[in-house]
Formats: sequence, C-alpha cells, structure tokens
Amino acid sequence: MSSIKTLILKTAGINCDEELAHAFRMAGSDAEIVHINEFSRGRR
Repeated sequence: MSSIKTLILKTAGINCDEELAHAFRMAGSDAEIVHINEFSRGRR
C-alpha cells in the first residue's frame, strides 16, 4: 500500500514547516516541503 503524499508550502514568516512535515511523516505520510515560489512556477 502506498502512503499518502503531502505537500507543505513554505514561505517567509511561516516557521512550523519542519514540525508539520515531521508530524505527517510520523502519521505515515510522504511529506515534502516546497517553497511557494517553486510551486507557483511549476517546478514542483
């Protein structure tokens, strides 16, 4: 069974991305942190 994929958007002023990713990984998710600029440019 494949895990659920989670995308966490990162930007200036948001400082809980690592903790959030850790919590999702502990719950069995495949969490990835991506800066919002990279996401909006379609690089991810």
